Amino acid sequence: MTKKPDPAARTNLPSTPMMVILGGAFLCLALVVGIFAPGGFLDSLTSSQDVDTTIEDMLNHQADALPEALSAEKNAAFLAENAKKPGVKTTASGLQYRVIKAGPGSGKQPGPATEVTVHYAGTMIDGTEFDSSIKRGEPSTFTLDMVIPGWTEGVQLMHEGDKFEFVIPQDLAYAERGKGSIPPFQTLVFQIELIKVH
Repeated sequence: MTKKPDPAARTNLPSTPMMVILGGAFLCLALVVGIFAPGGFLDSLTSSQDVDTTIEDMLNHQADALPEALSAEKNAAFLAENAKKPGVKTTASGLQYRVIKAGPGSGKQPGPATEVTVHYAGTMIDGTEFDSSIKRGEPSTFTLDMVIPGWTEGVQLMHEGDKFEFVIPQDLAYAERGKGSIPPFQTLVFQIELIKVH
């Protein structure tokens, strides 16, 4: 006599969908352990020592790639020599400036977040010009909290109608980032005429 399958015996085995779910759960657990465990994949990506080394290597490579005329030594020498020139003053931050033309003393003076209109020309220490509103034939208007620190500090020293030359050390300019055609770690020279304080 053929024995019929006992339906009750089948209830002890997980169904196919349940086996898929359990398998997926075990796989996810294994992945989580592999990623987040000490020494795991995530740990290898976020090692502070590795990140610091990578950033330092990148900055060293950028500095090494600069032309001789824009080297760190040339920038330091330029600042030192410029500070000795007649009429040049140096602020506590290291910003250097001299008055090219004094406007009427009654002209308004901006604050750290004031909107101003200026004409300017900017060069690197080798004389390479990277920007000029004068050549564009149109002055620029912006607020002083939206520019590099050397500009924010320097333009506040001016009155409407003044024209100054600023020599801005790299840490008050674009520092290790550089910008556009300006390489990293560059001292910048600006001639700025303050047309209007808004």
